[in-house]
Amino acid sequence: MDVKEAMSIGGLEKGEIVAGNKGVNRPVRAVEVMEVPDTTSWLTEGLLIVTTFYAIKDNPEAQINFFQTLIKEKGAGLVIKPGRFIKNLPEEMYRLANQNNMPLITVPNDVVYGDILTPLYEELYKERSADLGYYQVLASILDTTDQDLNHIVNRLEDYLGNPVYIEDTKTRLLAASQEKLNDDWRRSYFLLTKASSGFQRFINNPETLEKLKHGKCPVKVGREEQRESRVIFPIRDNNQLLGFITVIEKNQPLEEENDALLQQVASHLSLLLIKDRFSSQAQQSLEREFVNDLIEGNILPGELEHRAAGLGIHSHHASFFLTLNYQSYLQEHAEEQDVRSQDPFVLQQIKTIVQPLFEKTMIFFKRNQLYLFCSVPSEKDVSQAVKEKGHQMIERINQAFHFPFNLGIGRVYCDLNDVYRSYEKAQLVLKIGRDVWGTGQAVHFDQLGVYRFLMKLRNDSETLQYAHDLLRPLLDYDRKNLQSQLVKSLKVYLQTNGNVTKASELLFVHRSTLKYRLKKIQDITHMDLDDSEMRLQFQVAFKLLSMHSDSSF
Repeated sequence: MDVKEAMSIGGLEKGEIVAGNKGVNRPVRAVEVMEVPDTTSWLTEGLLIVTTFYAIKDNPEAQINFFQTLIKEKGAGLVIKPGRFIKNLPEEMYRLANQNNMPLITVPNDVVYGDILTPLYEELYKERSADLGYYQVLASILDTTDQDLNHIVNRLEDYLGNPVYIEDTKTRLLAASQEKLNDDWRRSYFLLTKASSGFQRFINNPETLEKLKHGKCPVKVGREEQRESRVIFPIRDNNQLLGFITVIEKNQPLEEENDALLQQVASHLSLLLIKDRFSSQAQQSLEREFVNDLIEGNILPGELEHRAAGLGIHSHHASFFLTLNYQSYLQEHAEEQDVRSQDPFVLQQIKTIVQPLFEKTMIFFKRNQLYLFCSVPSEKDVSQAVKEKGHQMIERINQAFHFPFNLGIGRVYCDLNDVYRSYEKAQLVLKIGRDVWGTGQAVHFDQLGVYRFLMKLRNDSETLQYAHDLLRPLLDYDRKNLQSQLVKSLKVYLQTNGNVTKASELLFVHRSTLKYRLKKIQDITHMDLDDSEMRLQFQVAFKLLSMHSDSSF
């Protein structure tokens, strides 16, 4: 609030600026009454004084000295009620007011202090509350070490009262606040899903791009029938566009006074996005090197505890590996040429989900799969605790990305020297778990059951040859007759314990079609599927081959 605004509030509306009119833009930060002579010690910048000069009514020199001190301390102005105790002010005060652009204001004698003070106090309180909220939300974003983008958009939503989301330059969603709005420009709020084609066309319009790359103001988009109005703030590093903050004006218009806040947040986000891409590479490199050496057995005796401690890993804690089928995610998004550019963001989001569950987490890519090395305090039933947290983890990841990731959880080891075994087991669990338990599941090594015994045979050449010999004729037939699907039909039939009705439903074929296929299988293999022993041979063959990386089954 400045003096000009103050003159339109409460009792000051009846006031008049009799000198120092050019100072109406001085900020008013506080209002005080002065009726005692010894007050100059507490005069401060932005202070508006209200007085009758009663204490110094007969001392013009003291009046002038007081006014000079107010000018020196950069006060807001002086409000005087002349008439009752003081008839006329010294001419020198008028001269000083005009010379220093210090407003000298008079109000009628019938205006009481309360008419002036109460409305001004209320207005100052509102401003300070607003400023406090501004700085609190800004501090909570800029001063935090938490790099979770969802934290940022939720704090913005709390402050602005509208939905907020962050997108990259391809309009892929990086974060969205709790309140969401589906309209013509965005219908999905799952991570990395793109905005609707209408928004993509708008963003890629040369005029819009020019404003976002070089403009000083945000881009404002009006409301239409199927689209809510919104304000788009660019996230950029110099003139390189990194993404956008979008505020949907669902509940109320975005006040222009909030532009500065959002621009500061955008600057902060540019640093975060660049940091996610580059700054953490050194730490990730150290972690990746440690994990690779751990897996390959390249750590010399006596070095393990020292290197682990340097990365915050306690050697006496329980450790294990997790793996996600990230390769399936890449295949699903293969049409996006730059899908791998999102690897750092995916890593950061998954790490954000996992960190609250496990004490220490390292995340890395290896052969297009995503692995996590985790460490937790050793305690009773630690394997069961890890299993439960693994289910929580996969549920949260699948909800965030809207993709049925599978999670393989390796065995938990209390000795770092043995944890390399967990890496191999996590890979195996991922492969078997997807085949046996289906997509979107978390499977722990301990759940494998009979597969744990078959593991010892999975690389035995004679056993594998037997399994291949049993199923090869069916695979050869399928290759020659592309619509036959004998191998798949047999596998589903066995998984449903020989239930033709259920198996045909899962295969989306008629019962008679499946019966024909089963008859064909028996003719080719000379195996009776009504014989439980023969069905067991097929089941074992499928299980063995599902564990073999070179298998086509």
